[in-house]
Amino acid sequence: MMRSQRRLVVLVAACASVSALVPSLPTVGLRQAAGPSGLVVVKMSEESTSMVAVNEENIKSAATASTAAAGLIVGGPVLAIIAAMAGNYVAQQETEVGEVARGVGKVTLDVINFLLKVNTKYDVTGKAGAAASDAVASLKEKDAEGTISKVEGVLGEASVKVKELTSEYDLVEKGKQALSYASDLSNKAIDKGIELNKEYKLTDKVTDSVKTAVDKGVQAAKSG
Repeated sequence: MMRSQRRLVVLVAACASVSALVPSLPTVGLRQAAGPSGLVVVKMSEESTSMVAVNEENIKSAATASTAAAGLIVGGPVLAIIAAMAGNYVAQQETEVGEVARGVGKVTLDVINFLLKVNTKYDVTGKAGAAASDAVASLKEKDAEGTISKVEGVLGEASVKVKELTSEYDLVEKGKQALSYASDLSNKAIDKGIELNKEYKLTDKVTDSVKTAVDKGVQAAKSG
């Protein structure tokens, strides 16, 4: 029982302190601004950029993220990576399938923007954070060993260190560049695979091999 209570204490303290790693959303009004090519970009007032712009680049990124999330749910991390590569490739194509993928990406952005609007209006994250802080404060009063304070101290130090490293080495921008390079490489690899398949008819050979194996299996079952 005591062990379960300690785990609960650590979990609640982590939830309350992790907000230091995530920038809070401002609770200000909304306005609409005309974006490039007639796109409507929903922005926060007071020059805030918390709302996600609905543009071509973000739509394609959202399509990739959506397929990756689906792959993660269905088959775990490996399928998530494969699905992300496939989603990224399809979203770049000017075909009907590409239009569908970009449509999924746009819907994803619309959902994100809707949730941000709801949060801005009702301060959902702020209220959740306040409730977690109250819970931690209440648990602190019963925590004779000071476990919560120790956990908060560790998470606080980690948060400061992450911010320092991010600022010093510009990790966010470099991360974006790395993802961009990975995206280009995966697209080139898929294009090369399609080219080789057309040249050597690999899928036809695989299909023929499978069909032959099935036919042999059927004949063996009949003769047995």
